[in-house]
Amino acid sequence: MSYIFNKNHNRSHTPDCRAVRMMNFDKNAETVEEPRGHSCGWCGAGKIDKVDHRLDEYSQKPLAREVA
Repeated sequence: MSYIFNKNHNRSHTPDCRAVRMMNFDKNAETVEEPRGHSCGWCGAGKIDKVDHRLDEYSQKPLAREVA
């Protein structure tokens, strides 16, 4: 299966993904055989998984949140 790689955003997409219609195809798109870069939020293609930013970078403990 081929993928569309957006060089501008370092993200891979499937050919039928709606993000492909929005990108500047002539300038930023590249057709590749293996997914590269970050995962697309819509189609899920990509090699790098989403990063969990919920941990405090200094203490590595979950952030305390107040509930109203």
